[in-house]
Amino acid sequence: MSVLCIVAGWWIYDKMQPPTIDENAVRANIALGGAPILGNADASVTVVLFSDFECVYCGEFARDSFPTIKERYIDAGTARLAYMSFPLSQSHPYAAAAANAALCADEQGRFWEYHDVLYANQDALASDDLRVHAVAAGLDAQMFDDCMQDELFAAVIDRTVVYGKSLGVTGTPTFFFNGRKVVGALTPEDFAREIDAELATG
Repeated sequence: MSVLCIVAGWWIYDKMQPPTIDENAVRANIALGGAPILGNADASVTVVLFSDFECVYCGEFARDSFPTIKERYIDAGTARLAYMSFPLSQSHPYAAAAANAALCADEQGRFWEYHDVLYANQDALASDDLRVHAVAAGLDAQMFDDCMQDELFAAVIDRTVVYGKSLGVTGTPTFFFNGRKVVGALTPEDFAREIDAELATG
């Protein structure tokens, strides 16, 4: 299944349509900067994910596909995943604050724990909820509060959105497999196909 949240609203692909791949696109050389990364630095495949914590389809990927993908490919050392926050603020009023909260969690070394809690609770992303989720993810509440009050990562997130747009990202989730763009929520089978394609290129 391939579905996508876009900046101007919602766009739903036919459920039997595969993820969108531009075979003629030039591979992007993506600068990871300080993005949260899960996996071995020496992994053969680097996957960059542009995602939005309020996007329904990003949530479906995170809950339904990501655990299997993590076990099969990331934990096994074949792939690593970099997360780029791309809040679609026009249609998702809580997405930017959730992205800031996730980077506050990353500051405490618990981005992925907080990532999982946010996507498990997408219907509760108001400011009070973000703090509750921080405690659930094992964060120091006072450090989290200070980070959120200062909006410490707001500028970082804004730059990431601008950078994503420069790479042709218009909606979420959007993946780059070693710089090759694939648009839409991926099933474990979709992900396996893309990983295998990268491994086959050597």
